[in-house]
Amino acid sequence: MPNCPYCQQYINVTLSQAGGAQQRESGPAKSSGSIGALLDSIEDDALEGAAAKFVGETRSRYEQYGERTRLSEKQLAWLQRIAGGETGSRDQW
Repeated sequence: MPNCPYCQQYINVTLSQAGGAQQRESGPAKSSGSIGALLDSIEDDALEGAAAKFVGETRSRYEQYGERTRLSEKQLAWLQRIAGGETGSRDQW
């Protein structure tokens, strides 16, 4: 995610086609709760494979960056499903 090199503020980037239609917006996913709260609700010993690796990496980034940690919409959805007890590795996308 881009940050201003002078003030370190987050920069929101939007790409558009020549006709003006918006294609993709880069930015932090909207979350209904804190990433930290989601991570706290997950028990590591219940996880296997890709879910365990993802949660471990996310915890590591959260420890380093705190609430500035950014996840894509897909990552946030997966983390919410894991926190809700779904640990399947198949994704609906």
